[in-house]
Amino acid sequence: MKSQSNYHTIKKFQQIVQEEYNTNINEENYIEVILKEVEKNTSLYNYFKQYIDNNKDNLNVLWALEMLLFIRASEKKDVEEVENYSKRLKIYADNYYIEYVLADMSLRYYGNLFESKEKFLKALALKENDPMTHYNLGYIYNLLGMFDKSLENYQKSSFFSDDAPNGEELKVKALYNMAKHYLIVKNDDEKAEIVLNEVLEINPYYNNARYMLDSLKGE
Repeated sequence: MKSQSNYHTIKKFQQIVQEEYNTNINEENYIEVILKEVEKNTSLYNYFKQYIDNNKDNLNVLWALEMLLFIRASEKKDVEEVENYSKRLKIYADNYYIEYVLADMSLRYYGNLFESKEKFLKALALKENDPMTHYNLGYIYNLLGMFDKSLENYQKSSFFSDDAPNGEELKVKALYNMAKHYLIVKNDDEKAEIVLNEVLEINPYYNNARYMLDSLKGE
């Protein structure tokens, strides 16, 4: 009975994926399709490749269909669909990308700092040194008044930023937030100035850093 139920679910999702995304997923190509879906993000591609290798005995075409629909829902910022497919994917091994998307959604759409923090921490446990996760944790810890943890995560985000698809932009943002920490929390103008100069070396047009640096210099 369960097998028959899965058969009908697979057929339903195959039809949705074909009609909405002009993509055919079947028993022969489902791994290839999922990897192609994330190939533009090298770090995420490598993560999914390892995830599939580690869990290949428990993954199947239904997993791939649900994962593709989850990925597309997250790209469309469709909160209801993200939640729907994430629940369906719970029967499989924990996945960094799912936890990251749920954490980001909890933060952006619900403003739930504590829930998003826990989900980002879970994402980080599944994909160590992820610069985007560290950046978001830096942001959350700052809002929670946990300034040392905030600084630590911004530092790690900057250090590992090359692994992000928008690495330079992320590094600049992380460094800028570090500079604000040194200036506002530590009252360390000298350290703030060093970091702001580093920001402007990477991106001379980062106006927030330029304004802060001019203010430090009394200009």
